[in-house]
Amino acid sequence: MGSDLTDVSGTAQNGSAPAHRPRAGDRRATRPRLSLQIALASLALATTTAYATELYWDGGGGDTDWSNALNWTSDKEPDGTDDANIGSFYQTPAIVEIAPSNDEVCRILRLGLLPGDVGILNMGGGLSAETAIVGDRGTGRIDQSGGSLIVNVLQVGTGLGGEGTHVLRSGADVRATDVLISANSRETFELRGGVLQADQIQVEDGAICRLVQYGVDIGGPVIRDKLWCYGAWGIEGARLSSAGDPADMFVAPTGRVEGYGVFDLGGELDSSGRVTADGDGSGQTLDLSGFNGMANLTDNQVGQRNGWYAVNGGRLKLLPLVVPVDGTYNWGEAPDDPQIDLVNSMSITFNGVTAGGQVDISLLAPNHTDLPPGTAGIILGVWSVEPAVGLSFESADITIRYDDIMAGYLGLLAGFGEADLDVFEAVHTQQWSEVTTGVDTTNKLIHADGVGSSFFAVGWGIHTESSQIPEPGTVTLLALGALAVLRRRRR
Repeated sequence: MGSDLTDVSGTAQNGSAPAHRPRAGDRRATRPRLSLQIALASLALATTTAYATELYWDGGGGDTDWSNALNWTSDKEPDGTDDANIGSFYQTPAIVEIAPSNDEVCRILRLGLLPGDVGILNMGGGLSAETAIVGDRGTGRIDQSGGSLIVNVLQVGTGLGGEGTHVLRSGADVRATDVLISANSRETFELRGGVLQADQIQVEDGAICRLVQYGVDIGGPVIRDKLWCYGAWGIEGARLSSAGDPADMFVAPTGRVEGYGVFDLGGELDSSGRVTADGDGSGQTLDLSGFNGMANLTDNQVGQRNGWYAVNGGRLKLLPLVVPVDGTYNWGEAPDDPQIDLVNSMSITFNGVTAGGQVDISLLAPNHTDLPPGTAGIILGVWSVEPAVGLSFESADITIRYDDIMAGYLGLLAGFGEADLDVFEAVHTQQWSEVTTGVDTTNKLIHADGVGSSFFAVGWGIHTESSQIPEPGTVTLLALGALAVLRRRRR
């Protein structure tokens, strides 16, 4: 794996390669979507159903114990050749418990078979199966507080009208080849503790995966191959890592990643969706710097909102730029993209490089505490550009793909237009100064030439007040008096 990853540490970009097009031999152009792979696997399983026994939970044993054979049709506890169905016309709702001391087995587990059926499995102990379907056409739930769930395929929901939920808690783990959270707004995977290990994880459009750092023993998801995001990933303090070889992450145009935590996968980040660092009001960071390459196969058109964001005091970190020589380098875009288009992405041309090095760039929420004290104005975005020790250059020219939708909204309320936007620079957290050299309102790009390393902000009338305000530079309109000052400065 990882043989075709685009490395940002290559030579300076010359813009000669076509942007957003799969390269010849690129696995992304040929590899089937995970849902298709799982569908094919399900078809293969279906062909062997005739040789499997269908067992249904009927509760005939009078308790909730999985191991009590009387609770199953045919009074037989499932084994590795049986399909275990919980929540069906035999009993619904059906609540089943696996005791901490037990390790159970079946061929296929189904929870919530038909509309109106409810199947709940509370796992204190372990379960091994070829496939687990949580919410088939009905409602299914796994609440896992202990034991290991070992499966080839874990499918939360099927997209056929059911509702699936899997909650993983401290002391438990899931080991799967493939995890699919299906296309339904009611499908949810919540990682509240324990460890999730999988070759691939895919969140379908409309589905939700929440990764929550509650338990001190949480290991976070361990991904061996690829993370696919067509729906919503919410992360609150968790850490995603790879198992040995680098793992890739794909965020589709419909995909959303939001929150704070760390994606330390080591492979390629291919994002054409919307990624938001939500600082939770406490300066938290969404760290995506642990990838080794950047791509985005789908353009973000003018008027669309896919790109990079930071809110609620958050910071977004992407993989750093490696600058060996003079040239143009993209942050938040494919390195060979001649024109950036994802919202809040940046392109930097370095001039007069005498010693190569690395540049760390972060997108900050306009109320991040690292901004110069007293920052005020109408702010669309703020970037911190920090060359590492050793990088030496004469000057840099920057281009930023500004947030045209936010500019239209705030500009309408404040009486400003996009052509009035400016780039502001604050060197070493001191006073803000305007450094704009041009605004392209067609492609939503704004330029500043001959700048150095510092904070950069895009907006209207950004300046430093003599005394610090409670929430510096929030992305809202300022008080009427401040707006009056900005208008006077425009005249």
